[in-house]
Amino acid sequence: MKKFTMIVLTLLCSSPLLAQIQLGGGLSYGLKADRPALTVKLLKPLSEKWNLSPGFTYYTNDPYIHRDEPLRLENVNRLYSIDMDFHHWINLRHSRKLRAYTITGMNFSFVVFKSSQVLGLNREAIITETFNEVGLNLGLGASYQVSPASQLYYEAKVVGFSDAGQLVVNLGFTTTLGAKD
Repeated sequence: MKKFTMIVLTLLCSSPLLAQIQLGGGLSYGLKADRPALTVKLLKPLSEKWNLSPGFTYYTNDPYIHRDEPLRLENVNRLYSIDMDFHHWINLRHSRKLRAYTITGMNFSFVVFKSSQVLGLNREAIITETFNEVGLNLGLGASYQVSPASQLYYEAKVVGFSDAGQLVVNLGFTTTLGAKD
């Protein structure tokens, strides 16, 4: 198993393979969650028109909520999601640096509610409730090439179409691994 792991790591770290992968991150904002988030993402070209883009988004924490409040997405203590998106590039004829793309993919959301409940005699219990959801992602994005190896990107997508579903906007920066400007 160690030998297999070393071979995989060597292949992943080889320069020709890294030169195809972009790593980046940015700031996101979930409109329904009403809080900022940090995003980390990879971009791996599959063809001239398609990219695979896995990503991880972590929303900032909220303080404890009172038990009598409804457990809504706005009241969560911890919210993070894993996205597996595909980007389809749209051909823009008049610009070499600005590119647009559609976003389709899957979203796995993990939500943790931490609430307090008064037990009496100045005692309080902390109650933790969790749930996970799987949903679809649909949206649009654009990237602007800053240098041969790096670009700024903007995305607006609907993440999930269930109770945890929301519109998320994301602004960030990616750079090609192993490339030299």
